[in-house]
Amino acid sequence: MPAFAAIDFETANYSPDSACAVGLVVVQGSRIVYREHHLIRPPDRWFAFTHVHGLTWEDVRDAPTFAELWPVLHETIAEADFLAAHNASFDRRVMESCCRTYGLARPS
Repeated sequence: MPAFAAIDFETANYSPDSACAVGLVVVQGSRIVYREHHLIRPPDRWFAFTHVHGLTWEDVRDAPTFAELWPVLHETIAEADFLAAHNASFDRRVMESCCRTYGLARPS
């Protein structure tokens, strides 16, 4: 049965590589069959969007970086038939920017 993954990033500030949290679900048919969420330590400590998502540097300072988390996320994404996002242009820009910052290959 075909499956898709849906992803949603939160960023710490205006920089697209400042991912500080990510949620990922896999949907098969009309059912969520897998879900995960992670805090991410962004490249710097500046948080401009705490008022949006409630996260601060203190919440993420011991979290993995995007590079450390990417193998887990990429494995889930790679198994899906396609990747979806509510605000696809934002989430794509965040994912591509984080991959570029850490020298990682982005998904096709």
